Amino acid sequence: MEHQSPAHHLLVEFNPGFPDIRNLNAEKVYNGVIEIKPDPDMGLVSGKYSLEREGEIVEITMNMSDGWAPVPDSLFTKLMFGKKSLFCSWPKDYYYKQEVNLKTLESFSNWENRHIEFS
Repeated sequence: MEHQSPAHHLLVEFNPGFPDIRNLNAEKVYNGVIEIKPDPDMGLVSGKYSLEREGEIVEITMNMSDGWAPVPDSLFTKLMFGKKSLFCSWPKDYYYKQEVNLKTLESFSNWENRHIEFS
């Protein structure tokens, strides 16, 4: 999936390609990798996706488990944006869930931050 505007570029890639949810086998879980790539000099956010069908309900989940991989081009950005840096790891806590009813085509979805700490 790709979007190009005069000011920005966005590419979302699924590997393997995102399957047609209408034809999912109820006996199988479909897994893959998702990469979200904004402008090339901004790096990418990546993680895993999963689809599972139970009857007429398809559940789609995504987790940006690999975090953000910036494109550092100086010593400062290499230090600031290392793999364990807060700047690169914050996306890892975000989890997406969507349920699609294949009969009615109703869909419910949400993003959840699973790292929230309550006092």
